[in-house]
Parts: sequence; structure tokens; C-alpha cells
Amino acid sequence: MKKPIVLLLIISLSTLLSAQVSEGGIPPSFDAVEAKIQRSERIYDIRLTADINKLKQEDALVTDKNIPSRVAVIVPVNKDLARDGEWQTLESGETICRLTLKSEGAKGIVLYYSKFRIPYGGKLFIYDKDQIQLLGAYTHRTNPRGAEFVTEMVYGDELVLEYVAPSTDKPEKPQIVVSDLAHAYNHIEDNIYAKALPDSTGFRASGSCQVNINCPEGNSWQVQKKGVARTYTKIGTFMYRCSGTLINNTNNDKRAFFLSAYHCFYQGRYTADFNTILFYFNYEFPGCTNGVYTPTETKTLVGAQLRVASPIDGGSDGALLELLNPIPDDYDVYFNGWDITNTPSPNGVCIHHPQGDVKKVSTYTTATTTGTYSDTDDTSIANAHWVITFSQTTNGHGTTEGGSSGSPLFNKNGLLIGSLTGGSSGCTNRAGEDYFGKIFYHYDQHPNTTYHMKPYLNPSGETVTTLPGRHNYDIPPVVGEDLKPVFAYWDPLEGYHLTLRVRVRDAENEISRIRIVNFRGYTILDKNGKFDLDLEGIIKIDTTGWPRGLYILIADTKDGRFSFKLIK
Repeated sequence: MKKPIVLLLIISLSTLLSAQVSEGGIPPSFDAVEAKIQRSERIYDIRLTADINKLKQEDALVTDKNIPSRVAVIVPVNKDLARDGEWQTLESGETICRLTLKSEGAKGIVLYYSKFRIPYGGKLFIYDKDQIQLLGAYTHRTNPRGAEFVTEMVYGDELVLEYVAPSTDKPEKPQIVVSDLAHAYNHIEDNIYAKALPDSTGFRASGSCQVNINCPEGNSWQVQKKGVARTYTKIGTFMYRCSGTLINNTNNDKRAFFLSAYHCFYQGRYTADFNTILFYFNYEFPGCTNGVYTPTETKTLVGAQLRVASPIDGGSDGALLELLNPIPDDYDVYFNGWDITNTPSPNGVCIHHPQGDVKKVSTYTTATTTGTYSDTDDTSIANAHWVITFSQTTNGHGTTEGGSSGSPLFNKNGLLIGSLTGGSSGCTNRAGEDYFGKIFYHYDQHPNTTYHMKPYLNPSGETVTTLPGRHNYDIPPVVGEDLKPVFAYWDPLEGYHLTLRVRVRDAENEISRIRIVNFRGYTILDKNGKFDLDLEGIIKIDTTGWPRGLYILIADTKDGRFSFKLIK
């Protein structure tokens, strides 16, 4: 039996555990002063009518990669936070409204909103029933349009929305209407906050042959990987996942085009709800080996417009989307470049999210060949696909799987040449062939010009066959420790991360006080005055015996006060 390993991570207070565009903070109900606030007795139990076992059996029969992985069933909710939530004025004077939703047996819940408008000065937090996983604060800046929206997955089968009203005499009420929820039942990663979940819940569920992007095989692809994302898409009454990448255009203007596969957004007579697609960037392990818990540095964005869709049948299975909102500079993503010369590449890689798992890299060392994709239902236009076979590498034999659909294929020069349609490769069939719709065909080769991506990828009308990629920033951002005048990290020599190290960047600065509180506001440590420093000027804090959960570290210095989230 594997022993559980405690994970401790340090995140800036202005950052989410899994960050959508939001502003951090702590819900007022978590404060110890308001400890009398108990778990709400008004819990809306959203009944699931679907047969989960039957859905899992159906999913198990799907072997074709040209069908996206189904991960959740959509359940109607129709709850208005302002109308159906519990309003309460706290001793602090703040007014809050809480709405508790439960979908029994869910591995996770994603909320869809028909309206999501937060008044100026208002804040919305979302957290699990144990008050460990926290999203928010969402504010008036989060979704300025006030229209459809979706928030990230909260693990477990129960969550709370907590709205904090503006501090005004007659605060405007929020317009937050939960129209549906996605009841996640399959292929969902282990909850990083739960005490124990079986390994088979989906996190690390890709085959054992797969290679993490930060293994040596990915060393030459550290720039390109930043453009690759996992997608969660509502189509009809289910939620599906795929892969794809940001792609550059000749204006070089950071217009947020995203390349994936047509079949990721169409299922039978149903079309994707493009306004609520969730894009997960930077979902990867920092090293080569698989981590115990799901990564927490993920960045997400919501919503897109469909620009071009070339179907599998009679087409090249390409989809070009444009994200609804500009990508924040601090997301540090990359708009990948492309090559439409239709020249075979002797080697390269596919970067993808097999089974929705963390980012992987699959390597090919045998030249791509041209082929025509065909399955029991569809046949592509002739010669519209690159056909490849992946190769054994030092750390595995990367292939593709369900969830890899739409993922980018790169040539030896690091440029996009295709997007995954399907094929037969897998950890049990490593010599199987995979088919990638050619960028060459997506661009302008189809007889029907409505299927051409050229007007978007080359809006300037240049004579060009290759285009380099570009970063999302104009000046490289400062990253890592240099961002913070005060920063903290766990002793790298201790496998269980029991000792917290805190220090200042500028030797002239000094820490006068360190306070650590849990998420309910109780002080765990409060130390003032002169600190004992080691030879490197580091303060060491022993956390042995501290219970698992979320903590806040507040450090007072001559340069100001700085805060961090700690997860233990």
C-alpha cells in the first residue's frame, strides 16, 4: 500500500489554487470572529437522473480518438444566488449571501451560468464543503459582459457560493444565475484536497508509456508547450475534453486564435456551447516524474468564438477558435508558429493531454507521410492528413489517447504542421499510426473556401509559407523568486516538507513579524522581533504536526506587508 505524501505548495495570495482571472482573498465566513457561522442547512440537492454506471460502460466502449472523452453529465439547476441563497449580516458589518449546491456522488462540479454579473465592490467566492479548495474572489472585472460564464471544477459533490455585498447603503444585487452544473463522473483527476481517492479516478490516468513534458524529451519544446491547453466543452447534455494550441497570425498581434479538431466541438446533432469552453493552460508536472497531486499552477480562460470548422468527412478535421477575451500577460503563454509547405518532417513531437492528464510529449523519429483518414463513419478529403508512428525515448514511448484529440503536431523546426484527428496508437499498440489534419489543408486547400483558415492566420495577405511563433508579452516578465520582496519555500532536503523557509530578497530589508493563520482565521504562529537567521539569512519554521489544509503566511517588513497561501 502506498503511503500518502503530504503536499505543501506556496502561492501568492493574489493567485488562485487554479487560477481564473480573479483577485484572491478569503471569504468573510472563514473568519474566526464569525466562527458561529455554521455549514448552511439549506442545501439544494441537484438530482441526477442519468445512470452513471451505464454512462461509464458506454465510455469504456469508445476506442476511436475521433470521439472526444466524455467526463461529465449536464444537470439543470436554475438557481439565482440573490433569490435562493441565504443572506446574513455579520458582526463585522459585512453582508453575505451563501448558496450551497450538492450533486451526490460527483467527483467534481463545474457550474454554468446564464448570467454572471457582479456589481462594483462585490465579491464572489466558491469553495468545497470542507472549506479547503477556494476559487475567487470574482469581481466586476471577471466577466464584464455579465452574460454566460463557467467556473472551474470544484472537487467533491458539494460546493458553496459565497457573495460579499459592496459596503454601500443600498448595494446593487448580483445577477448570478446557475443554469446548469456538470456532474463529473469519469476521467477526473484525484482531488488534491481529499484525504484519499483511488488512483483510477483519472488523474495520472493516461497510459504508463506516456512521457511528461518536463522530461528531457521535452527540453527542446519548453516554449511551444506554453501554447498547448486542455479544453472542457459542453456539448448537448455532456461535458467533453480535448487538447489544442494557441496559434500565431501574420499581424503578430496576440489575437487569441486556438487550433483544435472539428470533432471536439460537434457530437451528432449537437454543437458545442462555445461561450463556456474552459481552457486550461500550464496543466503539467514541474519535473519528469509523476506527482502525487494535481498541479496547482494551472491558468484558465473562459469562452471562444468559432471562426472556421472543417469536418472530418470530406474535410481535414480542423477547428479554429478565437478566445473571447485577451490573454493576461502574466499567463505567459505562447502563440505557436506554423508551416504550410506540405513538406514531410523527419522528426518532431506531439504535445497533448491524454485522458485529460497533465501535459505529455510524444516523439516521432520516422518521417511523416501523407494519408487519408477514414473510419466507420467518415472519410477525410484525400491526402489531408499527416500519418506518423511514435518512437521509443529514454523515459517512455509516448503515443496519443482519448483526450489528445486536437493536439498539435510539430515539425523538426518547432512549427505546427497538424492537429490530431485519430488513429490506433496507444500504450498497448505503440506501433499504431496516428492521423493529424494538415495545417496545409486547414489553411486554404479545401474546395469550399468557408473551410479556409487563411483569412485569420494571414490577415495581412502576405506571401508566406512559414510563420514563427510569439510570446504573449512584449518584454519578458520577471518570474520566480524575484517577483516577491519576501518569499517562502519548503526545505528541498526534506521529502515531507516539514520545514518552511522564509527570507527577503534585499539584504537591507528585514522581517519584523511573521504570522500564520489557518483558513478559519485562527492563529497558528505569531512571532515578533529579532529572528534567528542561518548563514544564508533564512528564517526556518517547523510545521511538524500541523493538520492538512490551507494556511496564510503574513510577513511584516520595512518595505511593507506580504502574504502567501500555504497548502499542507
